[in-house]
Amino acid sequence: MVIVKVNRKSIQKNPYAGATTSYRWHGVKTTFKTICTEHELIELNNTKGVHIFSERRSENEMVDIDGCIDDPKYDFTKLPGSWTVDSKKDIETINHLPISEYSYKYENPLIECNVCKNKVKLSEIKLEYNYDNTYEICPICESVYSFDYKYEDIL
Repeated sequence: MVIVKVNRKSIQKNPYAGATTSYRWHGVKTTFKTICTEHELIELNNTKGVHIFSERRSENEMVDIDGCIDDPKYDFTKLPGSWTVDSKKDIETINHLPISEYSYKYENPLIECNVCKNKVKLSEIKLEYNYDNTYEICPICESVYSFDYKYEDIL
């Protein structure tokens, strides 16, 4: 069994130690509502960066549209119809166990495949995900779970 060691030079005090909430920024999401004619709807469908989620036709030959725009700074005055625009920051809150006091990286040793006996770097082992399972695959012989290693624990 190979012990994958911690790279001692990479150890550093974690400024977020103890935190149980993290945030992931997904950018700005700009949605819109508009009412336009069938002809204007065709024009909107051909406009780059405009995505239509739903269309509702009314009795007066007008179309109610809901959608989003890729660029929050888009100039809506160039587009047909009357617009209601809503722009908001899309931030995901992630709750997790407390972040450890130190952060570090592991070395990248050569590990021997138990089937083909070739040695490959740890970073070259293929990972495949299937639902809740992760499979390690030899990049040479394609064998699954053919490596015998464990990570060093420094805490």
